[in-house]
Amino acid sequence: MSRLFNLMLHNFSKMILFPLYIGIVIVLSLLLYVIFREKKWIKYIPSITSIVVGIIIAIPALINFTDESGLKLAWIAIVVCASGFIGLFFSWIIALIESIIKNYKEIKD
Repeated sequence: MSRLFNLMLHNFSKMILFPLYIGIVIVLSLLLYVIFREKKWIKYIPSITSIVVGIIIAIPALINFTDESGLKLAWIAIVVCASGFIGLFFSWIIALIESIIKNYKEIKD
């Protein structure tokens, strides 16, 4: 058990990167949604960009997977892609809530 805590303490800077990057993608998606409300597809740009960048980073990571640099790149690719997918899901939830509100207003009127 102490080895697990030591491992977590040793890699804390890497672990804090994941929620931080998720927060950045979500905040960017939300800001783009608020600023460009008429163009509904713009809120997906940070998420899609993050996924594409993660895939681009994953290619050299897979080629050099057994090296230390390949493992570091694989970790970065996983964080960036996962954050992109979470941001994409968040943007989809924004669109879903917006359509529910729109339908509710149409039914109410």
